[in-house]
Amino acid sequence: MGLPFTAERDALKIVSEAIDGAESSLIMTAYSFTSKPVAAALMDVKNRGIIVRLVEDKKPIVASTPP
Repeated sequence: MGLPFTAERDALKIVSEAIDGAESSLIMTAYSFTSKPVAAALMDVKNRGIIVRLVEDKKPIVASTPP
């Protein structure tokens, strides 16, 4: 699910609501994250019996400039 980030909506709130809304499984992709509230929300849904998977990139994708 793609989630819109706008000036009117707090990014952490949007992500937390999406995590909390998981019903059977949750797959989250990220370059990296250090948010303790996001980590806590992931643990909460895991403890509810939801399958949680986190896919993290080893390095950022960098667009190359053609020669």
